[in-house]
Amino acid sequence: MDGLDYERPISAINHHVSAGTYVSPRPIELDSPGSLSGRYLGGVLNADGYFTFDEFAENVLGSSESWQDASRSGNASQQIAIATSNAANQASPSTLSEGLWSPGFDGSTPRLDRILERGVALFFRHIYLVYPLLDQRRIAALLSRFTELGTTESGLLKSICALTLVTVEFWPTMTAERRIVLAREYIRQCLEARLSHNLIEHATMDDVLTSLFIAVAYFDLKCRKTSWFYLREAISLAHLAGISTTIENTEIDHPEKIRRQRLYALLFITERGACIHDSFPVSIMLPPDLTGEVLPDEDPAISLGLSSIHRLFSILDMDFVRVWNGAVSSFSTAEKTTELAILHAHLRQPFQIDGVSETQRADVLVTQQWLRLTIWQAALRLGLISSSAVEPEFAYTFPIELAYALREVLETLSPAAIQAHGLGIFEKQFEIVYSLLDVLALPGSSQTTDHHEVLLSLLLSLSASPKSRDVYVRILQKRMTQDSTTGTWQKYVSLANVELLLDDQRKH
Repeated sequence: MDGLDYERPISAINHHVSAGTYVSPRPIELDSPGSLSGRYLGGVLNADGYFTFDEFAENVLGSSESWQDASRSGNASQQIAIATSNAANQASPSTLSEGLWSPGFDGSTPRLDRILERGVALFFRHIYLVYPLLDQRRIAALLSRFTELGTTESGLLKSICALTLVTVEFWPTMTAERRIVLAREYIRQCLEARLSHNLIEHATMDDVLTSLFIAVAYFDLKCRKTSWFYLREAISLAHLAGISTTIENTEIDHPEKIRRQRLYALLFITERGACIHDSFPVSIMLPPDLTGEVLPDEDPAISLGLSSIHRLFSILDMDFVRVWNGAVSSFSTAEKTTELAILHAHLRQPFQIDGVSETQRADVLVTQQWLRLTIWQAALRLGLISSSAVEPEFAYTFPIELAYALREVLETLSPAAIQAHGLGIFEKQFEIVYSLLDVLALPGSSQTTDHHEVLLSLLLSLSASPKSRDVYVRILQKRMTQDSTTGTWQKYVSLANVELLLDDQRKH
């Protein structure tokens, strides 16, 4: 699978537990930028910024060549030069500075850096709703005098661009591979510049943001350990910069207090997510305060959306974290069952997200179903799942219910709203689909047409992103192929090839 492997043993439902240790469903970390395959598939986007189904089928699903690694030629500097030349020819999507100059990547004569300018503009168009932490006017001012900036401010801009390069697909003149090369180069420049800056003794909010954005970018680059390292760096810098105690600081103006409070809350959310994805330890033990206040001239729905995702992760208390990470617990079986049942009850509650942007709604609703799966997996590890359970959350078939719920959520969302969250939101979907396959492969499991329709719908959603298709759909294809000897997945083995999804869709 082109350098990808999969750690989970394939043996019906019990593959979730091996010697008492849950193995997270993820591809092994790849460190080389060349390890991520992908290419830009030409096509015209509609007015909403994403493909219609027919365009998607023609441009993405229609050719089996999309499964092949794009040919790589030239070294990194050559690819950077080509990408820079191409990007310079496209118009910026915002009104940010039109005369932006920055040093060349090789330190030579300054040149017009449309990539940096476009990256920042795309951040505010597509990613700000996920990370509502920046003052757009201030960032525009920094861009206008980029060559005069110090290490901290220039590093922030480059980290924003690196994150956008690996997360947002709207770079029509650059392949995915070239975007990865550029993103890594921006990150390298950030880290190299920090060597001459006393970061620890003089940590600022910009430094924290830079480390956070680098961490998120590395997650999308499938460098999970590196991502966690820079996330922990961001948390440490937040403590050094006094961000964790912002509410007590009377010298900071109110909008800045709101941004700092949001930043620390997002660090908590991101760390809890890393704990679940990879069983990493946590350092922020208790959910930080998040008042839900609105910034001047900001849509109130942004604060509501952030508060909703904060509430979701706050449900996962330290008792759950200890269980998830395999720490010894003195709780009895009855106490564990009660605790997990309470968590399930919280996660079943509907969220009041009327008026929240589609991008934030995607984050909240997909994460809600994924966390329900996480609680179920914890119960499975503890031996609390059975075929005779009265409560569906403690039954082997619970992933089927989650798959149906996830399909209902995805049917209300556009591809653009989902893709704004990067690879993480696709991994959440993938884990639910993989668990669905586990359940449907159990002896005596119901093989209804409805179940297969749900599987088809979720496969199609996972295929919407080139990166997700190259990683998660391939893993699912391998999973189905290994079961196909029994005839269970004979039809869906071909469906996992993605380009055949359209033909099957037309048959129903």
